Amino acid sequence: MTDATLALPAATAGHHRLRGFLLVLGASVGWSLSGLFTRLLDDPDPLPANGARSLGMSLALTVYLLLRFGRELPARVRAIPPTAYLLVGGFFAIGSTMYIVSYALASVAVVACLGALAPLFSALLAWVLMRERVGASIFVALAIAVVGIVVMGSGEGDFSGAWSGYLVALGVAFFFAAQTVALRRYRAFNLMPAYVAGGVFTPVVLLLVVAGGEIGAHDFWLAMAVGVLQLAIPVILFAASAQYLPAVLLSLFALMESLLNPLWVYLAVGETPTLETVLGGGLILSAVALVLLRRG
Repeated sequence: MTDATLALPAATAGHHRLRGFLLVLGASVGWSLSGLFTRLLDDPDPLPANGARSLGMSLALTVYLLLRFGRELPARVRAIPPTAYLLVGGFFAIGSTMYIVSYALASVAVVACLGALAPLFSALLAWVLMRERVGASIFVALAIAVVGIVVMGSGEGDFSGAWSGYLVALGVAFFFAAQTVALRRYRAFNLMPAYVAGGVFTPVVLLLVVAGGEIGAHDFWLAMAVGVLQLAIPVILFAASAQYLPAVLLSLFALMESLLNPLWVYLAVGETPTLETVLGGGLILSAVALVLLRRG
């Protein structure tokens, strides 16, 4: 038995893997709008907009929870362990902030390549904390995906830059992995309230980074809308996928976001992908296909 899904009969495990993959694909499509979002901002400093984006996510998730659970919502909120709030909400707030900060301190290539380490962090954390076993084929797929993102990043030049940028980008990978493992650990609960808490907490974190940062009306309303499309809906889909896939596969499939991100920028503003982007994207798709088509 190489992962949690293989504890099920082969046909059922394959069905669960496909369902989980489709949910992560939907989440990745939403997350991949982040690059386009930063290009459409009037203010080149995206940090204030990130606070509005997180608030938009929290409002959208609150409406979703009210519509889904109605009067049962208070009881469901109380049923979630405090540790789940702390881990999922906290990791989201910190990771979301570090993600935006990383682009100010390091190149897109550095952020993408170090972000590719998230599945490795997920595998290690899930093994240490949850004893989820990881088979050799998973590590092969991880290696292919990491190489793919390195190839994509190589088209943007060298990797020179401040060490602070490297560390922040590495932190993004770690906190995304930790958030993924926490989702898997508490998959018996609907953790949307934890994301609402994290979304409200994010502007507080940002105030510590950008004291008194201002945001124009255009950026504010754009960020609020993006909070729904690029955060709230993907969070719902990704949290649901934790019901069907172990943590390492969640992180691996989420690497599709790195493939889709430059595609939307190309379609919207005409920024042509480099040959390295195309080749690297092919490697990422190959890694995803390898795991998706694998039989237990």
